Parts: sequence; C-alpha cells; structure tokens
Amino acid sequence: MIIFKYLLGLFSVFCMNNHSMAQFSEIEKDLDIGFNGGFEISKNSKPVNWLLYTEKTTTSGDFDIILDTKNYKSGQQSLLFNVRGCSNKGGRFSPGMTQEIEVTPGVTYQLSYWIKNVNAEFTIKVSGVSAFKKDVGPIITDNQDYNKWTKFEHEYTVPENMNRLRFEMNILKPGHLWIDEIKVLEKDKEFSP
Repeated sequence: MIIFKYLLGLFSVFCMNNHSMAQFSEIEKDLDIGFNGGFEISKNSKPVNWLLYTEKTTTSGDFDIILDTKNYKSGQQSLLFNVRGCSNKGGRFSPGMTQEIEVTPGVTYQLSYWIKNVNAEFTIKVSGVSAFKKDVGPIITDNQDYNKWTKFEHEYTVPENMNRLRFEMNILKPGHLWIDEIKVLEKDKEFSP
C-alpha cells in the first residue's frame, strides 16, 4: 500500500510538471454560480462552469464557440458552435461541451434544452456517473436543420450506485448550432446544483 501511494504521488507530480500532457477541455469555474444552463454568466468569453472542447483542446478542426447575444431562446445570450471543420469522433475530440452535476441516486430527472441548427450533425448524451462507473442514458444524434428554436426533452433515472449526472454535447459535422436554456428537473422542480 505504501508503494502504491508513493507511485501515485510521483505520477501526480509528473502530471503537474509535464507541460506536454494533453489538456482535454477548458473551463471557467465559479462554484457560487451553479449550473448556468442558460449560459448567462460568462468569464473570458466562456460560459461559467461548462467544460468546453475547444480548438485548443481537440487539436484538430476549425471552429468557434461563441456566446451569441443576438440569437437566444431566453435571457440575453445562447451558446453558438460555428463549425467549419471537425472530427466526427465525439467526446473530447470534437467541438462540444459537458457538465456533471450532483444528483440523488434512484431519482428520475427530466432534462430539457433548446436547439437551433443549420447543417451541423450533433449528438447529445445523458449519463449517470460515479467515481468508477458510467451508465449511458438517452443519446440522440441528429443532423436535421432546425431554423426555429426547438425543444428537446429526455427522462433519465439515475442508477442506485451513481451520484452524478453528465450532460454532454458534441458537433460531429460542420454547421452552426445554437443551444440555450438547459434545465434539469427533479419531480417537477428545477434542479439548481
């Protein structure tokens, strides 16, 4: 056990000091803000508390992630993915975003969000997660144009051994996609982690 802790410590020091280690996402964090599903709170041109898969972190593609103050469903801005080129692998390899929130095991949650899409193919995944496991919930992949804001909804029951819920979106083919007003509801109440 002592050897394991020593090796883990050495690995941690190596990771902190090794500048060649890949950065998988960018984030502007503020724990006082909470979920920020409408992208209303931003810092350094990024929505607070969302992990973003940017050009810098995907290492391929040609795209911008923009807080759009002219085209939004509610509030004062939405998040726009303006993608000219990208990988179709998904996850950290494609333009996108993710966030995990604490949830109650065994409870059913309703997720909703609004999308506008022109030419892009996108995927949305909802999963339950714990420190060592992942339970894949609803997944959609869509390439339909939505010229007006269109609402999407999913239900997901978090497994008994999971205490976090992950929302992840990726753009798989070039186009323009706006997303706004992401909500997570527990028994008809808005969840505000």
